[in-house]
Amino acid sequence: MLTQALIFLIVTLGDLFALALLLRFMLQLLRAPARNPFSQFVAALTDFVVRPARRVIPGLGGSTWRRSRWRG
Repeated sequence: MLTQALIFLIVTLGDLFALALLLRFMLQLLRAPARNPFSQFVAALTDFVVRPARRVIPGLGGSTWRRSRWRG
């Protein structure tokens, strides 16, 4: 019983984090203002995964992730 609850909690947190990553992508795609508190929250929540990924994943369409407005 406790194991199922922990698995449910871990899966739910993982799904919420994946949703936050998708929200970050959508906010950037729609050019939402970076000073928006919601945008800042999503950026702060996902920054620890996105920053190292920027070194590995090349930019799309000639633009680099380093020039994005999410840079801290």
